[in-house]
Amino acid sequence: ERCVLIEGDLLLHMLHHELPLSWDERLSLTWKNLLALTRNMLRQGLNVVIDFVVEDELEWFCEQLSDLDVSIKYAVLHADKEKIAERLTTRGDIDSLE
Repeated sequence: ERCVLIEGDLLLHMLHHELPLSWDERLSLTWKNLLALTRNMLRQGLNVVIDFVVEDELEWFCEQLSDLDVSIKYAVLHADKEKIAERLTTRGDIDSLE
Protein backbone atom coordinates (compact mmCIF):
# COMPACT_ATOMS: atom_id res chain seq x y z
CA GLU A 1 0.00 0.00 0.00
CA ARG A 2 1.01 3.60 -0.59
CA CYS A 3 3.99 2.53 -2.66
CA VAL A 4 5.95 4.28 -5.40
CA LEU A 5 8.45 2.85 -7.88
CA ILE A 6 11.56 4.89 -8.63
CA GLU A 7 13.29 3.67 -11.79
CA GLY A 8 16.95 4.61 -11.66
CA ASP A 9 17.40 4.17 -15.41
CA LEU A 10 14.87 6.96 -16.04
CA LEU A 11 16.93 9.29 -13.88
CA LEU A 12 20.16 8.15 -15.52
CA HIS A 13 18.75 8.70 -19.01
CA MET A 14 17.88 12.30 -18.12
CA LEU A 15 21.64 12.87 -18.25
CA HIS A 16 22.05 12.53 -22.00
CA HIS A 17 25.35 11.41 -23.48
CA GLU A 18 25.73 14.87 -25.02
CA LEU A 19 26.30 16.36 -21.57
CA PRO A 20 29.96 16.80 -20.64
CA LEU A 21 29.76 14.21 -17.86
CA SER A 22 31.78 11.05 -17.41
CA TRP A 23 30.08 7.74 -16.60
CA ASP A 24 31.13 8.11 -12.95
CA GLU A 25 29.67 11.63 -12.79
CA ARG A 26 26.40 10.47 -14.36
CA LEU A 27 26.18 7.54 -11.95
CA SER A 28 26.96 9.68 -8.90
CA LEU A 29 24.35 12.27 -9.85
CA THR A 30 21.79 9.55 -10.49
CA TRP A 31 22.34 8.12 -7.00
CA LYS A 32 22.02 11.59 -5.45
CA ASN A 33 18.72 12.02 -7.30
CA LEU A 34 17.54 8.56 -6.20
CA LEU A 35 18.30 9.56 -2.63
CA ALA A 36 16.49 12.91 -2.89
CA LEU A 37 13.38 11.31 -4.40
CA THR A 38 13.41 8.50 -1.86
CA ARG A 39 13.67 10.92 1.07
CA ASN A 40 10.83 13.05 -0.33
CA MET A 41 8.55 10.04 -0.78
CA LEU A 42 9.35 8.62 2.65
CA ARG A 43 8.57 11.97 4.27
CA GLN A 44 5.13 11.76 2.66
CA GLY A 45 4.56 8.40 4.30
CA LEU A 46 5.02 6.41 1.11
CA ASN A 47 6.82 3.11 0.73
CA VAL A 48 9.55 3.18 -1.92
CA VAL A 49 10.77 0.53 -4.34
CA ILE A 50 13.94 1.41 -6.23
CA ASP A 51 14.74 -0.40 -9.47
CA PHE A 52 18.40 0.20 -10.26
CA VAL A 53 21.73 -1.61 -10.42
CA VAL A 54 23.54 -1.44 -7.08
CA GLU A 55 27.27 -1.95 -6.89
CA ASP A 56 29.13 -0.13 -4.10
CA GLU A 57 26.34 2.34 -3.31
CA LEU A 58 24.22 0.31 -0.88
CA GLU A 59 26.11 1.17 2.30
CA TRP A 60 26.26 4.88 1.36
CA PHE A 61 22.55 4.91 0.53
CA CYS A 62 21.58 3.27 3.83
CA GLU A 63 23.76 5.73 5.76
CA GLN A 64 22.04 8.64 4.01
CA LEU A 65 18.67 7.37 5.25
CA SER A 66 19.82 6.52 8.79
CA ASP A 67 18.15 9.61 10.27
CA LEU A 68 14.74 8.34 9.14
CA ASP A 69 12.80 5.54 10.83
CA VAL A 70 12.78 3.18 7.86
CA SER A 71 13.36 -0.48 7.22
CA ILE A 72 15.41 -1.26 4.11
CA LYS A 73 15.03 -4.52 2.24
CA TYR A 74 17.45 -5.40 -0.56
CA ALA A 75 16.82 -7.94 -3.32
CA VAL A 76 19.11 -8.93 -6.18
CA LEU A 77 17.82 -9.92 -9.60
CA HIS A 78 20.15 -11.48 -12.16
CA ALA A 79 20.09 -11.23 -15.96
CA ASP A 80 21.88 -13.35 -18.54
CA LYS A 81 25.17 -12.15 -20.04
CA GLU A 82 23.63 -10.97 -23.31
CA LYS A 83 21.06 -8.79 -21.53
CA ILE A 84 23.72 -7.33 -19.24
CA ALA A 85 25.92 -6.48 -22.24
CA GLU A 86 22.95 -4.83 -23.98
CA ARG A 87 22.12 -2.73 -20.91
CA LEU A 88 25.72 -1.67 -20.31
CA THR A 89 26.03 -0.62 -23.95
CA THR A 90 22.78 1.35 -23.76
CA ARG A 91 23.95 3.08 -20.59
CA GLY A 92 27.27 3.99 -22.16
CA ASP A 93 29.23 1.98 -19.61
CA ILE A 94 31.37 0.23 -22.23
CA ASP A 95 34.32 -0.17 -19.81
CA SER A 96 32.28 -2.59 -17.68
CA LEU A 97 31.62 -5.01 -20.55
CA GLU A 98 34.77 -6.99 -19.81
